[in-house]
Amino acid sequence: MLHQRGIRPDEVDEIVFTHLDSDHCHQGWINALRPGSVTGAWRATLRVHRMHMGRARRMGLLYARTDPFEDVFSPAPGVEMRSLMLAHDDLGVAVFRCRIELPDRAVGELGFATDLGHVNPGLIEHLRGVDTLAIESNYCPVLQENSGRPVFLQRRIMGGAGHLSNEQSAMAVSRIAPRRNLVLLHLSQECNEPAIAMGHHRRFIEDGERRCVVSSQFEPTAWIEIVGGGSVPRAVTTREKQMGLFARPKRSGDCARGV
Repeated sequence: MLHQRGIRPDEVDEIVFTHLDSDHCHQGWINALRPGSVTGAWRATLRVHRMHMGRARRMGLLYARTDPFEDVFSPAPGVEMRSLMLAHDDLGVAVFRCRIELPDRAVGELGFATDLGHVNPGLIEHLRGVDTLAIESNYCPVLQENSGRPVFLQRRIMGGAGHLSNEQSAMAVSRIAPRRNLVLLHLSQECNEPAIAMGHHRRFIEDGERRCVVSSQFEPTAWIEIVGGGSVPRAVTTREKQMGLFARPKRSGDCARGV
């Protein structure tokens, strides 16, 4: 996908991980990411949350250039990323609010949140009012329950520490209120469809000044411009982070098919 966008491996300076599940950090990448690798020209620094460093070590990621982060870090001049840890499986997942200083002296803000499991006040406050929001809209409960998947897997996905349903995603978007763009991430191949996911975001789409894009696992998403007008995020307390990481609410309700 980077190749299709005209981006060479040696042009990538930083790779920031939300978490290290196999669908987000493939074990086969490690050899290509090692300094001096003959398989590619990767020179990037890997950014991994400190809570995930044990798994990174077991995976062999520490043979590459790895720099742990916690609350706030700067992957590039004029770019500040604030992370918030929320519940996902055992180790949690990092949600990012990225503040970007633009050439016209304005500030643009990007929110990025996936593999969340549920929506809580800490997530809303962390991302409220960003210019562009990328957030998961993983599954439709009806399709999930009729998918034939093992019960343990369905419980993992819908049990509060797995993924967001379309309804949960739409609720989060309505409260976060992104200013311009919405990108729906991580749609399940078996238990979701773009039309179903988009159908839950009618209110956002009907606003003529904003747009909604569904990302794909198989082709690059079109370029999305992040313009100025963002605000400085409020600092998140340790208590809020712990609430986000350990709270386990009830599963979401059913969804309606179609648009």
